[in-house]
Amino acid sequence: MKKQKIKCKICNKVFYDWQCRKNRRYCSRKCYYSTIKNRLLKEKITCKCKTCNKIFYVLPSRAPRQVCSIACHTPKLIYDILKIYFNNILFYSPRECEMAMNIYYQLNNKLKINNNCHISIGRYEFDFFINNTFIEVHPYNNWDMKKGITATKYYNNRRKILNKNGYKDYPLLVLQ
Repeated sequence: MKKQKIKCKICNKVFYDWQCRKNRRYCSRKCYYSTIKNRLLKEKITCKCKTCNKIFYVLPSRAPRQVCSIACHTPKLIYDILKIYFNNILFYSPRECEMAMNIYYQLNNKLKINNNCHISIGRYEFDFFINNTFIEVHPYNNWDMKKGITATKYYNNRRKILNKNGYKDYPLLVLQ
């Protein structure tokens, strides 16, 4: 095999490389990494997340991005696929919607966001708050098993959040 003559795109140094490596453009790692650094330092574009309305910055090549993170992207995918609504409230799962229907029809309790349904506490959200009791609908699934989350761990985690935010005396019920 013959070696071919190549000119570095950064420092213009001439170097030789095997002909089979057709894509080599830089004489050293230093030159290669300087191009990556320059690419990352380009002016970024300001975007607004469609899910959480947070402002985030992206490179011009990634401008079509509509969400700031995977966390914001995943719920959007679930909502687009399932679109489970009851009384104009979007629910995360069929079980949660079923629970909302039971509350509405059996307890004659009208559902309102941030009043008794989808209650925001800190940066977390609880499913229902009925008769001074927090109710979480958490179906146990394979994703939880892979992460090592058991029903008890989930309950303890949610209980800590309530205790930390001043809801120590309120009962918590986690339904699977």
